[in-house]
Formats: sequence, C-alpha cells, structure tokens
Amino acid sequence: MHPQLVFSEAAWQPRKFLRNKKQEWEEYRSEVTAFELKALLPVLQDQLGIASKT
Repeated sequence: MHPQLVFSEAAWQPRKFLRNKKQEWEEYRSEVTAFELKALLPVLQDQLGIASKT
C-alpha cells in the first residue's frame, strides 16, 4: 500500500471521532434540564419582566 494512502486513512479516524464528539456536545449543551428550568427560569423571567405562572 502506498505510504500516503496509509497516512490518509489513519488521519481520517481522529477527524471522524472529533466530528462525532462535536456533534454530541452540541446535542448535549442544547438540552435544558429540569434543574436548570427550576433554578434559572425565574431569574430570566425577572430580568425580562415576565410574570411567573406558578
């Protein structure tokens, strides 16, 4: 096998791994947990002048 081709195949795996991890992180950080809603939503509502529905 050609040395350049071997390097290319080996180099592809880390890029694929990093791409998948970046996608996983974006999905993770876009989730809002029940804890965050309970703890932070009242603060945001207060700052925006929105009345709480509780």
